[in-house]
Amino acid sequence: MASSAGLKPPKPIVLGENMAAQWKTCVVNAMVLVKRNEKIRICIDPSQMTNSASAELKQHTEMDLEMQSLKSVVMQGWPETRNELIPELRKYWNFRDEMAVYDGLIFKSNQVLIPQPLRKAMLAKIHSGHAGIQSCIRRAKQVVFWIGMGSDIQEMVEACTICQRHQRSNTKQSIVLKDIPGLPFERVASDLFHFKGKEYLLLVDSYSGYFDMKQLPETTSKQVIKQLKEWFSIHGIPQVLETDNGPQYASAEFRHFRDKWGFEHKTSSPHFPRANGLAERYVQVAKSMLKKCSDDQSDIQLALLHLRNTPRSSSIPSPNERLMGRLVRSNMPMTLEALRPRVSVNVQQLLEREREIQKEYADRGTVEPPKFAEQERILIQDQASRRWAPGAIVKQFDGNRSYLVTDGERTLRRNTHHLRKLRGSDQMEDSLQETRHPVENDPDDTRSETQTEATVNQGQHSSMDMPRESAAATPRVRRSGRTVKPNRCSEFLYY
Repeated sequence: MASSAGLKPPKPIVLGENMAAQWKTCVVNAMVLVKRNEKIRICIDPSQMTNSASAELKQHTEMDLEMQSLKSVVMQGWPETRNELIPELRKYWNFRDEMAVYDGLIFKSNQVLIPQPLRKAMLAKIHSGHAGIQSCIRRAKQVVFWIGMGSDIQEMVEACTICQRHQRSNTKQSIVLKDIPGLPFERVASDLFHFKGKEYLLLVDSYSGYFDMKQLPETTSKQVIKQLKEWFSIHGIPQVLETDNGPQYASAEFRHFRDKWGFEHKTSSPHFPRANGLAERYVQVAKSMLKKCSDDQSDIQLALLHLRNTPRSSSIPSPNERLMGRLVRSNMPMTLEALRPRVSVNVQQLLEREREIQKEYADRGTVEPPKFAEQERILIQDQASRRWAPGAIVKQFDGNRSYLVTDGERTLRRNTHHLRKLRGSDQMEDSLQETRHPVENDPDDTRSETQTEATVNQGQHSSMDMPRESAAATPRVRRSGRTVKPNRCSEFLYY
């Protein structure tokens, strides 16, 4: 055989025809060439390993009964059928044309077969640098092999403490369609918004799309309640009022107003404004109108009148027609017939059909959220740092994607968008708990100073006593120039 000195990288080698149907092993340039049915497989020379690594692999290969059985089969030749192998070796049948033995080690092509006792340490090396699942699998396939390596790598990466703490936010979840009300002002939504240094309150009807907004002298529960009473006295008291968890809607004063006027108050999950999507959408409409009317100094009330007279589509009437059964007179020429009252029919069915089409497009690329059980261990995303910390499910809130959760110190309300399944062992959870960073205050938190108690369950009207922060907070000024009152209570007081 020619000397190995100065040889270039190996080229395809054709063996004699008399060896075509047999297993033969020969050593060329310190490489293993395996021929079966004219197929050549080349394995890397283990001399590239360190002496200690090679010795450790050989030692555990010799001690492993499965490895020794496999080595014997590779050296002596594979049987004609898979069933002739012992059960422990049948899993290697599909790789038989790539298996080879050299210097006491087993190779699959250029990948060394790792014995069972060394796989845990090898997984740690593969995950060095905390790469993702696919990156780790690609890295491992370059040099090592064992049956089930891909699933072992996936399980190891998913259970990694550091990776779980710093993983990305959840993928956008599919939209939940709310029931379309059958009557005007049956279900309404409200929200506060800021425009050019002024505070506004908005109210919108789900059935008709009719909305109104009023500037408030101050954003207190008293002012919000006063304006809502004015609207309710005109249009009637709704069955359901939907809002976010702002302090104006979470105060004891507002709960008293809710009970006295007899409507149901539903709130969205904190840090998840999409759950109050009806109000959020019309806040965008209101701000757009205010900007345009401010630029050309036109009358915002006249703009609102025309918008309320505008049909939603060719088949769905205008907000005024759906709410009041008629168009209202404007400064545009209108016939007497156009002003006559008429009943809008099939509005509910038309709205349902339209929203189903919208959902079909909006759900592209989304995922269905996981289901959580009570007392299940989970990860909770902190909205300030975007890191994930361990917690547990207390119970489902309001029968949908909102849950009451605890991080061991506080009880919070969170949407499934901010929750994840906790993967790994109890030791991993303890490691997460020990390194958990304190939750930072939300920079956009504008809760009222007067709020002193929280309603954990709106249906049961139960309250919890919560501690106040001892240190006085310094007033903060937003970019718009608005002064934000200091947050004297923990965020979970209002959930």
